[in-house]
Amino acid sequence: DAEMRFLTVRNTGRNCSTAIQNEGASPLLTHLTAANTGAGQHNYAVVNLNNSNTTMTDVTATASPAIVANEAVESRDSNPTIVQSKLIAPGGGALIQNMGGTGKVALTQLVGGFFVANGGSVQCFNNYNENMAAVTCP
Repeated sequence: DAEMRFLTVRNTGRNCSTAIQNEGASPLLTHLTAANTGAGQHNYAVVNLNNSNTTMTDVTATASPAIVANEAVESRDSNPTIVQSKLIAPGGGALIQNMGGTGKVALTQLVGGFFVANGGSVQCFNNYNENMAAVTCP
């Protein structure tokens, strides 16, 4: 339950890889960049597992296209809060996939990709795309 701030984390090469993973913790991620740009099967920028109620503020989470799936933020049984950030999932990836729990995304730029609730829910408040047009949750 610590804070990581003013940091860049890049993963560039493994299959099924993650830039930042939180498991059973609720950290504050502030002013950071998490990028997974490998050419593997699954690329995840930020993963929250097992009641990891992470708060992300001013975070750029990028998951480049992968063979199977790319996700900017994946949460399993967690409740992430994402504020004033940028989620990037080009090539048909997921901006946020929430499998159990509720993800909240506010005042955030959403580039490419889509939302996946998958047993959880995603709530959006005043988000926009790269053209500054409003984006709503499913």
